[in-house]
Amino acid sequence: MTATTSDTIPKAAIVVGSQREHRAGLQIAEFVQETLQDSQLSAKLAIVDLAIWNLPLYNEPGIPSRIFSAQEYQHEHTQRWSREIASYQAFIFVTPQYNWGYPASLKNALDYLFNEWKGKPAMIVSYGGHGGGKAAEQLKQAFGPGIVRFVCREKEGNSREIR
Repeated sequence: MTATTSDTIPKAAIVVGSQREHRAGLQIAEFVQETLQDSQLSAKLAIVDLAIWNLPLYNEPGIPSRIFSAQEYQHEHTQRWSREIASYQAFIFVTPQYNWGYPASLKNALDYLFNEWKGKPAMIVSYGGHGGGKAAEQLKQAFGPGIVRFVCREKEGNSREIR
């Protein structure tokens, strides 16, 4: 039996997709983090809040699928974003449903990168006044086939109220 060190523990990012001031996303992300940590998950969880990152509208001249390292991006904000996302082995996207879709801030953050997301497992936690299912469907489509591997089955409904 080998000991697990912090270097070998996989890292998963809980990406908060909304940048609104009064949003439930951060609270839901914290709930997801606490719930998974309480389940003795063998992964190190970190919240990646797009409101803190505050990425400008996509402005890289290159095509992300043809870029394989952070240094290849032109802008410093993209290089930092690339290094951050590349450091995770899995993702949990927490997204609200705005006007039957997911927020522009999340689409923008996804569009900056390609290879940093590619092939990694992911799941979606969506929410909204109408349940969030449409936002989750659209988010899956945005990744296209084979970019990330979605690992959870879908479940609609309010299984737990977060206060």
